[in-house]
Amino acid sequence: AWQSLVELIYDFVPNLVNEQIGGLSGNVKQKFFPCISVTFTFSLFRNLQGMIPYSFTVTSHFLITLGLSFSLFIGITIVGFQKNGLHFLSFSLPAGVPLPLAPFLVLLELIPHCFRALSLGIRLFANMMAGHSSVKILSGSAW
Repeated sequence: AWQSLVELIYDFVPNLVNEQIGGLSGNVKQKFFPCISVTFTFSLFRNLQGMIPYSFTVTSHFLITLGLSFSLFIGITIVGFQKNGLHFLSFSLPAGVPLPLAPFLVLLELIPHCFRALSLGIRLFANMMAGHSSVKILSGSAW
């Protein structure tokens, strides 16, 4: 039974990656499989742990979600610079922008990009906290 569960997860994660990152070759997707697989299984089993009565879910703690989001954000940024060099920053400058406007537009795009890790951590924390709070309220009302 445990082997079937592990094989199911091992098969589910690459299928999810193939659906989300369709344009990359299989070799590139295989490089990111361990990181995505570990993140997925950590989140899955820590959230399932919260379903056990009188247990604590670590993903409903703000520092855990913030640590996850910042570590993934930093890792993605490092890999982006390794693969593309300074061309990685080209996402912040659309094609056809006048040159005098370019510094302002780059600044306006980089600020939200840097705050994305913080907002992802806060969103995961808020969703987990809201879910666990509603389950506790409903279970308390049912009693």
